[in-house]
Amino acid sequence: MAGPSTDPVVYPDLSKLKKQTANFQKNEDETTPAATANYTDEPDEATQLEQFRYLVEHRGQEVVDYVLTLRQHNNDALDLNEELTGLVASHEALQASHEALQASYEAQQEELETVQADLAGARDRAKKLREELAAAKRELAATKGQLQAAQANNDDESIAHSRSTDHHQKIKWPDAPILTDGENPTFKAWS
Repeated sequence: MAGPSTDPVVYPDLSKLKKQTANFQKNEDETTPAATANYTDEPDEATQLEQFRYLVEHRGQEVVDYVLTLRQHNNDALDLNEELTGLVASHEALQASHEALQASYEAQQEELETVQADLAGARDRAKKLREELAAAKRELAATKGQLQAAQANNDDESIAHSRSTDHHQKIKWPDAPILTDGENPTFKAWS
């Protein structure tokens, strides 16, 4: 795409050209329709055609230069229009991309809120489990204390029982004397 020309463009003042043309026409021929026409902002078609013919005959190079200038302006305007069309398309693509990113952001925001809610629930469950664990540890410590007390009590009873058993062992009947007659007694089998 060709860009607009970088040379400064000089736009001729058309109103000046019209006035000059009107003055030349009056001086040359007071009876021509262009000279006697009433100039308004929008002259009728016949008047415009007469003025154009007069300009081509008497000031042809100025008209050619003016037409070439208009042509250059038209080309520049077409180039700018093409560039603007490209910019509009680029803007629309960026707008679509922005909308897609916005939708993605909103979806991620919803997902984040869900994850945060799940995390809060998990934290609550973890807190409850820590409380249950602490209670279980306290109960275990209490049970351990009871077990140790019972063990100590059992040890005391065992020691006392052992002492009483030792006492019984001391009262034991004396062993019978060993037979010394040389006979080895045997017993008949139980039948």
